[in-house]
Amino acid sequence: MYYSGIYFDYVDCNVGGVELARQDPATGSWSSYQIRANSDTEFQDKPAVAVDRRHVYVSWTHYGSCTGVGVTSPIKIAVFPVGSSSGPPIGILSVPGSTYSQGSAIVADKNGGLWVAWEEFPSSSATTGSIWLAHWRGPRAGWAAPFQITDSNFKDLPSPLPGFAFRDNSFPAIAIHNGSPNVVWCSYDTGVGRCYWWVSGAYVALSDTGGDQFFPSIVVDTNAQFSFSWSQTNQATQTYDQYLRVCSAGRSSATTTGSPGSGRPRIRSGPTCAGTTRCTGARPKTRSCTPPDRAEALHQAAERSRRRRSRDRARSQASNAARSRRSASAAARHMPMTATTNST
Repeated sequence: MYYSGIYFDYVDCNVGGVELARQDPATGSWSSYQIRANSDTEFQDKPAVAVDRRHVYVSWTHYGSCTGVGVTSPIKIAVFPVGSSSGPPIGILSVPGSTYSQGSAIVADKNGGLWVAWEEFPSSSATTGSIWLAHWRGPRAGWAAPFQITDSNFKDLPSPLPGFAFRDNSFPAIAIHNGSPNVVWCSYDTGVGRCYWWVSGAYVALSDTGGDQFFPSIVVDTNAQFSFSWSQTNQATQTYDQYLRVCSAGRSSATTTGSPGSGRPRIRSGPTCAGTTRCTGARPKTRSCTPPDRAEALHQAAERSRRRRSRDRARSQASNAARSRRSASAAARHMPMTATTNST
């Protein structure tokens, strides 16, 4: 098992850094190696990890100062050998086209290389960027030219989302199928948060209903079934829920409308997707999901029931307290007076 992480101190720039930890399957013990340390002149952030048969890859954002303000923030990727013992990386890659970058996601290409997706910003202070993709083909072939996969309509999610207080972002997630990278992200292109799926030069919204969508993920299994999950806000209840959509492969033959720079390409034909489901999460052991309309009705009914029980419980507690006060008062009225004496 491999785990990438960072640690730092809010007041001391010289504490922590980015590291790779690994567990020895024979003993269960853990060891780690610090890839790059924090200091007064740099800060490491937002790591990701991927693995193939021979290598473990760790990507992260390398800020050019402790504060990260007004400096470059390129993506770096450390390449390690697999195994149970921690040690230094074979090498560290610099991602072409990465200057003011955030939120890298990586996946091994199963041919000794990897794909990396990230959000690139035009400057250190910009709040809207674009999603980019690059392919490292291994130590001999090196990097192919990076390219942008979003168009001019792309707009980052507001952070926080309207009506909420937690931070969010439009960083991508990535998976690979038949050698082709599949990338998902959530953005605010239409004035509402929506998650998009990109492959082979085209992308499409995963679902265009409901509240703001954020924090997507993607996985593909050996049967070429893609599973997508994301979070989605519910303004009426000031909560958010998890959603799931499952699609079969086939997008590689999809045709698109438009041309580069002419507006958003749309999928004309391609994947076969089951309906979106809303996972209530109320019974995680059963992993049950229900269709979104019915799930919303169930959610609202459960919320009404919860509020009714809470109201009834409060009324019962108030009634019990009133009865206790009346009983105590009656007992006090009937209690005989007794004299007390002091003995010396």
